[in-house]
Amino acid sequence: IQSNADTLIMTLWASDLIKTIQTLNDFDAKESFNHITSSGISLPFMKGIGAEALEGIHSLADYYWNIDDSSNNGFVQAYRDEWGEPPNMIAAIQYSSTYQMLKAAQEISSTNPEEVIDELEGREFKSLTGGTDFFRECDHLMVGDMVLLRGKNPEDMETDEDYMEPVEIFEGEDIVESCEEHGCEI
Repeated sequence: IQSNADTLIMTLWASDLIKTIQTLNDFDAKESFNHITSSGISLPFMKGIGAEALEGIHSLADYYWNIDDSSNNGFVQAYRDEWGEPPNMIAAIQYSSTYQMLKAAQEISSTNPEEVIDELEGREFKSLTGGTDFFRECDHLMVGDMVLLRGKNPEDMETDEDYMEPVEIFEGEDIVESCEEHGCEI
């Protein structure tokens, strides 16, 4: 805080992330920075941090439940009907990945791993964020959009889980290293 830095970037996870953001809030330290950002705040962490402490915090996430898109809206409603709350980032990633693997296996009428991998390579599909995700042939990475979130003022929350708002969606292809850049050869 005494460094005069204008930005605080945290790469913490779970209880470390929760406690750090709560502490920044408790000591009014959030005002010391123009920007505070964290990677991968998911809904369970948001609940642990609390709305007041999250206000103004930025996070880059693979997914957030309140993105208004037809694919996402159906997924959120089905998840909410089953579990009583909106899906978190991990649930969305698992759903999307599993769905694509099952769809590929059905299309080729095989569960042979090598055949399914061949079918997935280069496959493009509509993501839950509304963009186009794809499986890269070079390393089998599922490249997807990333969502920049900002913590809402607690008075602006429409539901108990409405902690953040999407600020911008970045296309995965624009932010993920190319295979040539990272040098991974599978």
